[in-house]
Amino acid sequence: MGTNPGACGIIPSTLRDRRSPSRPVRRVLSILTLLTLVSAGHDAKWPDPTRDALPLVHWWWPAQLPTDADPGLELEGIARAGFGGVEVRTLPTADADDLLGWPGPAWVERLGAATEYGEQLGLKIDLACELPGPGMVDAFPEELREAQLTPLVETSRGGLVEMELPLGTIECLAAWPRQGPPVDLLPFIAEDEPVLRWEAPTGTWMIYGICRSPGPLPDPYSAMATRTSLEPLDVAFEFYEFGLPRAHTLRLDGAQGDWSCEVIPAFRKRRGYELREQLPALFGDGSAGTSERVLGDYRETLSDLKRASLDSWAEWVSERGSLSRVRLRGSVAHPIDLQSIADIPGFAVDGIPDERDLPVLAFAASAAHTHTKPLIAATAFHAPIDPAEVTPAAMKETVDLLWLAGANQLVLDGIIDAETAPSGLPITPLGPSSGRWRNLRAFNDYVTRCQNVLQSGAPDPDVLLYYPAHDFWTERGGIPSDPDAQAAWLRPTGFHRAATAFHDQGVVCDYLSDLALDHATVAGGRIVVGGLSYRAIILPEVRHLPEKTAVKLQALAKLGAMIGILGEWPRDVPGYPSPDIRRGTLFTAIQDIPASQVVEADDPMKLIRELKITPESMAEHGLRFVRRSHQKGRHYFIVNRSDGRVDAWVGLSRKAESAVLMDPRFLRRAGIAPTRIEDDQLQVRLVLEPGESRILRTFSSRKAEGPKWNDLEPVGSVIRIAGEWSVEFVDGGPELPAPFTTPVLGSWDTLADPRATSFSGTARFSIEVEVPHEGAWLLDLGEVAHSARLEINGNEAGRSFAPPHHIDVGRFLTAGSNRLAIEVTNLPSVALPSGLLGPVKLLPLAAE
Repeated sequence: MGTNPGACGIIPSTLRDRRSPSRPVRRVLSILTLLTLVSAGHDAKWPDPTRDALPLVHWWWPAQLPTDADPGLELEGIARAGFGGVEVRTLPTADADDLLGWPGPAWVERLGAATEYGEQLGLKIDLACELPGPGMVDAFPEELREAQLTPLVETSRGGLVEMELPLGTIECLAAWPRQGPPVDLLPFIAEDEPVLRWEAPTGTWMIYGICRSPGPLPDPYSAMATRTSLEPLDVAFEFYEFGLPRAHTLRLDGAQGDWSCEVIPAFRKRRGYELREQLPALFGDGSAGTSERVLGDYRETLSDLKRASLDSWAEWVSERGSLSRVRLRGSVAHPIDLQSIADIPGFAVDGIPDERDLPVLAFAASAAHTHTKPLIAATAFHAPIDPAEVTPAAMKETVDLLWLAGANQLVLDGIIDAETAPSGLPITPLGPSSGRWRNLRAFNDYVTRCQNVLQSGAPDPDVLLYYPAHDFWTERGGIPSDPDAQAAWLRPTGFHRAATAFHDQGVVCDYLSDLALDHATVAGGRIVVGGLSYRAIILPEVRHLPEKTAVKLQALAKLGAMIGILGEWPRDVPGYPSPDIRRGTLFTAIQDIPASQVVEADDPMKLIRELKITPESMAEHGLRFVRRSHQKGRHYFIVNRSDGRVDAWVGLSRKAESAVLMDPRFLRRAGIAPTRIEDDQLQVRLVLEPGESRILRTFSSRKAEGPKWNDLEPVGSVIRIAGEWSVEFVDGGPELPAPFTTPVLGSWDTLADPRATSFSGTARFSIEVEVPHEGAWLLDLGEVAHSARLEINGNEAGRSFAPPHHIDVGRFLTAGSNRLAIEVTNLPSVALPSGLLGPVKLLPLAAE
């Protein structure tokens, strides 16, 4: 399969030589600083990248490592590829025995060596906390294992009741008459068999109970279970002498269990009444209103317990001197409050996210913004897509959407350690043999430039959108924990309708929880939360509002805060205890909100207009964006999500006197943006092909300095590059096909050479081109399958990993004959085309 650029370092593989960087190490370190080499003295330049701006990558290790496993060569390759660090993860296994005793001495020793050497290379080392999986919690006491609730429901007309009970622990069992208190039936369960024997008095009795069945995982709602799960890590790292991981990551997938030994005492403490006395309502047999209230309280209690469990984990990480990072993919808990616990909130996706579901992914960013946390991590998995078919263009689309969902630190999937990987593993999306490694540095440089901007300054939102958690816990069976089902569940809600409208039409919003609202203040008529200021709080078709929240909104409004009501005002309070009294408090607080501080509408954007908020007009053209403030103005990350080319003058909602445009795919492509003033508003001309992205940097009160931006528009006749192409296969396998010449470009898997149909690697397409004159030229490669490196007259002129495959090449061309060499790397999938498909064109541009 050719060389492995991820493991071709010169440094000796012995750990004893790792104390000081050798000359090859310093060369790796110098590569990491290339992005800082920008022209000084003007505004059209990329800022120096911070260490956090570089992307991270999963580094998969088997649970059982050989004692001599050395991470050095892999880390060198990872650094050269432009990553800023790794998240060490344990390979999934179907055999629970493989994880028994994890992490062992060899695993811990190797992590120490990786941490020490990574420090020399400028790499961060994060560790994924692999809590016990299926089959590994047999030693846990039953009360610390996840539990499935089995409802027990039976009717008796009086007389002897003999009821066979399911296997498991009976949490509670009682009989309810038509009138009067229930009768506790626990004393009537046989000691030697799971049978209830009770002589029921005459009359109709309804028997309700809860049976708890333990599952194969730790209880996700128990702080004690979380701490117990972490004990193997404490034991393994007791004598650890190396640097600590920068961060510990915890995966939070949708919990499988729907019960916990802690539910009943927590319910009594947090909700103020006994759940065991409301079993008919819990199982939906009470009055409709009572059942909804009890079920809402039950789901809120599970949320509280989940938060307490995560808080216990975060404390454990903090005690060990590391940062805590979560990767959330669905949960019954309040998504904003859950995300706010970790130092680095985060989420994960499988494949390219559906833009309709970005509101579901934005909880992490909202938690970070309202709780003053600078980093928001997003993990991009590619299941269920075959890793061999994840194109670089799809990778770019994915990361762009993750940034639009609020992330600013990406964790990409993934590299399997070549030294220790078991045989038979599939190709990983970013492994050295994946077909993406050869030009991965160009992709990672794009990520770094974007993230450097997205991590700088501060968020610049318009409004707060209240998350109606109590509606969701109370209605429609509660929000599901499965991420796909959760996204579908949210779509018909007023919350999703408002969030989607704001996203599509250029209004920047953060989501607000009741807990975050407790810390809100007002300054100059704007609501301040987490150090950020907002024009208004919007309640999106909220039906159940806690009376405490209403009182807080009333207090903020009296201080000058604006409250937006989408649809009708809330008409009820959530929860079961004393609803009439609490409802009175709700209505009193609402009625006492000054009318001057309230706007009402049935349409989200009408509400925005009533609040006198100006959306970003670029959204009307299908441009999606992230907006952040900096000391002298604003930064916009902009993506063309439409199906067509955008060429439009767009007004900016924030005050600006001048602007700079920057293409994050290319270090040298930046300049003063074309602008004009219309209706006292700065307008910027934006020209983007489908899928293209830009950074727009504005200055509030001065003219930007630097070269002018060039939109690379042709000003003369296009030269279609035709003639005889020479094609040579230069790296890959399983065998190199024979070289050939062709006047027609096409996928190499259609060649008669049988070696070409299965070839995965790189081919070099060369041709002589006659250029009529020197000047500004754009090379359009047409369709590329799937990434390209361009040489002109022996000099590297650029790399491209996603459409449009346009490269500014004027400075490399001379008048007369020029030699083009285009190295194209395919993917190892027989289902995808391979090679340079073209057509290749040379376009004359206006002189800069």
